[in-house]
Amino acid sequence: SDKNNTEIFTQINEKDFHIALIKQSQFIFYNKFTFNSVDDFVYHFMNCIRILDIDILKVKINFMSNLEKKNVLFDKIKKYVKAISFITRPREFLYQNDIVEDSEHKHHNLFSQLICE
Repeated sequence: SDKNNTEIFTQINEKDFHIALIKQSQFIFYNKFTFNSVDDFVYHFMNCIRILDIDILKVKINFMSNLEKKNVLFDKIKKYVKAISFITRPREFLYQNDIVEDSEHKHHNLFSQLICE
């Protein structure tokens, strides 16, 4: 995370997501939401953006998920948020081929646990 930037980190699971806001290297906000549809997800996500008064054009949005990048959820959110990125797996580990062959944005929640220990 860049010291002078505002970033959102979002871990998206099949029926819930976690969202965190980091501003100038300071932890500002965290919440977890459940959703039953893609529209529910978009509503909760965009409502956080609105309530936190975030300029969607100036914030970096980082997604982590075991969902495929082609999932309709990501297509839908791109209609509202142009600059999204997917977090890649940490470089400090060696990985087996089956993990290397999987998309880099997957399993980040597991890697994070190892980094934080």
